[in-house]
Amino acid sequence: FPVFGLCIYGLFGHKEAMHKIIRKFEDVDAQLIPLNVQDETILQQLEQEDPLLANQCHYIWKYGNYPVYDTTAVKFYPEAYLGYEEQLKELEKAKHFIFLEYHAVEEAEAFARLKDVLARKAAEGVEVRILYDDVGCIGFLDKSFIDRMNAIGVQCRVFNYVVPFLNIFMNNRDHRKIMVIDGKVGFTGGYNLADEYFNIT
Repeated sequence: FPVFGLCIYGLFGHKEAMHKIIRKFEDVDAQLIPLNVQDETILQQLEQEDPLLANQCHYIWKYGNYPVYDTTAVKFYPEAYLGYEEQLKELEKAKHFIFLEYHAVEEAEAFARLKDVLARKAAEGVEVRILYDDVGCIGFLDKSFIDRMNAIGVQCRVFNYVVPFLNIFMNNRDHRKIMVIDGKVGFTGGYNLADEYFNIT
């Protein structure tokens, strides 16, 4: 049995699939990058106020296509539960949409409070979407989770389903932890929506 040949194919035999994925990413970039418009006056003002910071922002804009904005603020939460409580407060203010993207979601105590708010907001007509990673939720969610979320008006999708055979995309996981509310307030950080991140056992 050609075990070595099978391993080589598993590692390098999917070039066409890789090229398709790369082309897909390029197509998405072609649509989204033009939307990231940099206001040059903001950069010029930053150069006068803090040249070192301006250099860093120029670099991020040039190589990452991330523009610099003014009239924004960042708040740091040293403990996960503090950020979570603030998330719940901001969710109550949502008028248009709530988008969540997380590596791990556990349908347990911590998520229950969030789920109640999401269900209520969906009933009010707010667009609510959740994207979660399939590997990150192994042991946390069952297959009927999506149906339960859809039943309360929450659009739910899985990123990169786990397949029980060799797959070059198996390790392409979504480790993001992001919540965006009405395009005005965003949360990101190191905690997922699982009890272990909030010392709940």
